[in-house]
Amino acid sequence: MQRVKYKRKDTIDKHLHTVKHLKNKITDINSPIQRTLLSFENTINERERVNTDVVATFTTADISLEKIEKLKPFLLKYCKNGGLITGANQLHEKYLLLSYEIEFQKLKKSIVNKSICITIDETTDHYGHHAINILF
Repeated sequence: MQRVKYKRKDTIDKHLHTVKHLKNKITDINSPIQRTLLSFENTINERERVNTDVVATFTTADISLEKIEKLKPFLLKYCKNGGLITGANQLHEKYLLLSYEIEFQKLKKSIVNKSICITIDETTDHYGHHAINILF
C-alpha cells in the first residue's frame, strides 16, 4: 500500500467514490483478458511438460518426430492438451535436447558408485550415430 500526502488524500477519496471509477473497477474485475503471472507460468510449464513427454514417448518408441505433423489433427481433435504440442522443428531444436539431458541425468544418477560394463557395437542408426549398449 502506498502512502498518500494528506493534501491529496481528499482528492483521491472523492475520485474513488465517483461513478466512473466504480464502473471501471467492475469492468476490470470481470474482464476475461486479465491473467495472472502464475496462470501464465503454469501454461508455459504445462506446454514444456507436454512437449517433453511427446519427445520422450516418440524417442522411446523409435518414432521419428516428423510424424507429429501427421498426428497433429488427431491430437487437436481428441486430446485435451493437443494444442500445446509444437511442430517437429521446435521439438527437435528445443525439446529433444532437453529430453536427452533429463535421460542423461537419470542415467548418471542410476550408475553412480556402481560397476558397469560398456559394450560398444559397431553399427550405426539411420542418422549415422554409433550405437552404445550399457550393461549393469
